[in-house]
Amino acid sequence: MLEDLVSKFQVASESLERSYRELQGRVQSLTDELEQEREQRIQLERLAAMGEMAMELAHEIRNPLGSIELYASMLEGEYAGQIVRSVRLLNHSVTNVLQFGRPIVPVLERIPVSRLLEGIRVFLQPIAQQKQIRLEVECETDCAAVADNELLHRMLLNLALNALRETPTDGQVRLLGRVAGRDILLALPSHS
Repeated sequence: MLEDLVSKFQVASESLERSYRELQGRVQSLTDELEQEREQRIQLERLAAMGEMAMELAHEIRNPLGSIELYASMLEGEYAGQIVRSVRLLNHSVTNVLQFGRPIVPVLERIPVSRLLEGIRVFLQPIAQQKQIRLEVECETDCAAVADNELLHRMLLNLALNALRETPTDGQVRLLGRVAGRDILLALPSHS
């Protein structure tokens, strides 16, 4: 009878130890999950704070941009026009920051691709001259796209800036526009 009690006690003790280890594992697992959730919450709070800072900064940038655009529009000459275009691009970027998280709704319009590419060429010409890179536009006359002018302009401008950065001195960057059936082919090949 004593042996039975000892045996039952050992079985109960082992069962309690097993349950205790399982409980410890579960508590550790829950502790780890809580820590992960706490870290995620902190990260989200930081992102929210950064978003608020970005919005404040965007609003602060808008006022001087408006003044620069106003004064540049009162000037004459090619550089004044470039300043106005640059300010409008920056203002569009600021608007995008302010609308961060909201879906972008493109404003579609028919755009003559030659005008778009020529505007990018004129805008980037001073940079190309500094690097001694030939910047050329080659576009078919009937080449037109239906797109959001600002979004397409910014995308092509970024691609052209990348091409200028990667093209060595005395190289060439061409801005090409072609009609390809019902599609428009835009290319920025660079040549050394």
